[in-house]
Amino acid sequence: MSVKPNFGGKDLPFVFKGDKIVYPNPVKDGLVLWYDFAGMRNTDLNREIAKDLSGNSNHGTLQNFNFTPESGYDKNKLSFDGVDDRVYIISPGEESKAFLSNEMTVVWSGIIRETQAKSGINQILTAGYVNGWALGYHGAVDRLMYTVRDSNGSGGYSIRYLDRPPFGEFFTFAMTFKKGEVIAYLNGTERNKTVSTGDITYSTYPRVEIISDAHQTTASCKIYNRPLTPEEIAHNYTIEKERFGIE
Repeated sequence: MSVKPNFGGKDLPFVFKGDKIVYPNPVKDGLVLWYDFAGMRNTDLNREIAKDLSGNSNHGTLQNFNFTPESGYDKNKLSFDGVDDRVYIISPGEESKAFLSNEMTVVWSGIIRETQAKSGINQILTAGYVNGWALGYHGAVDRLMYTVRDSNGSGGYSIRYLDRPPFGEFFTFAMTFKKGEVIAYLNGTERNKTVSTGDITYSTYPRVEIISDAHQTTASCKIYNRPLTPEEIAHNYTIEKERFGIE
C-alpha cells in the first residue's frame, strides 16, 4: 500500500492485515526495533510504553513525561521537554539486547526545537555511553553530531558533524555501520562516509535511550541488525516524507 490511507477525511497512522502492519511498509529485513508515535494520545492507558512494532518485543519505557503537548504526545510525535524526558530502550542495569552489535543501522526521524543547552553536546539517541554510538546536536558548533566509539585507542571516541536542518524542521537521520565503515544519511541521501576500526564493545553503561537533551520531538526510531543499502535508506525516507510532510 503506497497511497496514504484515510478514513472519513482523517489520515490513518497504520493499516493492519491481521496482526501485520501493511502501512507504512518500511524495509522489514533485519528490523529488530521500530517505535512510531503516530496515533498516540496523552490519555492512552498504555501511554508510558513505546511499543515495538517490529514484533520483537523490544518495548521501551517513557520516563518523566508530563503527558502534555510540551512533554508527551503531540501531532503524531513524542515531544521531549529538554530537561529530563527520556525513553529507555534498554534500561540502566539491564543486559544489552542482541541487536547491539558491530553491524547495524539506526534511523531517527523528528525535529530539533530551539535547544535549551546550546553550548554543549545535546544527545538525542544513544547506546553504550562510552563504547557505543550516539546522535545529537553540538551547540558550540551549531551542527548535528554523531559518534561511533570503538575499542581502539582512548575509547576510540570521535565526533563527526553534519550541517543541521533549521530548528523546527522535520528530518530523518540514518547511520549504518560495520567494522571499517560508518555512513551517515540525512533525508535519505548519503552525507558522509568515514573509517572506524575496532569493535563496538558496549562495555560501559550498555543502556539505549532517546534523550531530551536537544529539546527534540521524535516521530519514529528504527534499529536494524544489518547495514541497510542506500536504496533501502531512500525507501524508508520516502515513507517518512509522505507520512510526516517533510518538504
